[in-house]
Amino acid sequence: MTIPEPIRIEAEAMEKSGAYRAKSKKFASGQTFVELHQGQDGQLKTILAGMRGTYAVIVGYADESDGAESMELSIGDEQIRWQLDQHPANNQTRFSEESLVRRVVSDGVELKDGDHLEFWGRGDRGERAAVDYIELIPIVPNIPLPFRVEAEDMDLSLYQAEGEAEASGDRLIRLTQKEQGLAQFAFPKQSGLYDVVVGY
Repeated sequence: MTIPEPIRIEAEAMEKSGAYRAKSKKFASGQTFVELHQGQDGQLKTILAGMRGTYAVIVGYADESDGAESMELSIGDEQIRWQLDQHPANNQTRFSEESLVRRVVSDGVELKDGDHLEFWGRGDRGERAAVDYIELIPIVPNIPLPFRVEAEDMDLSLYQAEGEAEASGDRLIRLTQKEQGLAQFAFPKQSGLYDVVVGY
C-alpha cells in the first residue's frame, strides 16, 4: 500500500491580513514564519484545492513565555481553538527552536475540494502568535497516526527522571546506578505496524 505524503502549508504562503508579517529564521520550515506585529490580531487563509478526504491537522507555532494569547483554526466543518500557555525552556520571548511547538489539533477532519482553511492569531502582552506551518496528514485505514511517549511518563525501574531544558518535555531519564534499568508502558494505540524512533 502506498502511504500518501503529508501536505505542509507554509504560513508565509497563506493570504495574510491584520497584523501578521513574514519573518526569516534559518530553523523555521522554509526558513520563514509569520508573527503578529506588536501583539495585535491577524488572520491567515487559503483554499484547499484537491483535498477531498480525511486528514489529521498539525500546527507548528511558537509558544512564548511573555503572554497567553490564543489561536483558532477553521477547517472543513471544524472550529478549533487553543491557548498558548506553555512555558518553553529558557523563558523564550521570541520565535526560537526552544519555543517551537508541534501540536495535533485534530485527529481527523473531513475535507471537500475547495474548502477554506482560516487561521486567527490573537496577541497577548508580548506574545506574537508566531506560526510556522500547518500540516495535513491523510488518514488511511489501518495506518495509525504517529505519537510520542515521553520516557519520564513511563514506569521506571532504576531509572530516574531529571530536568533537562533541551530534552523533549524538558525532562529525560538516566540510570541511578551502573546497572541495567527498565522503562515500560502499556501500548495506548490500536494494533498495527509502527516505525519506532528512540531519542537518546
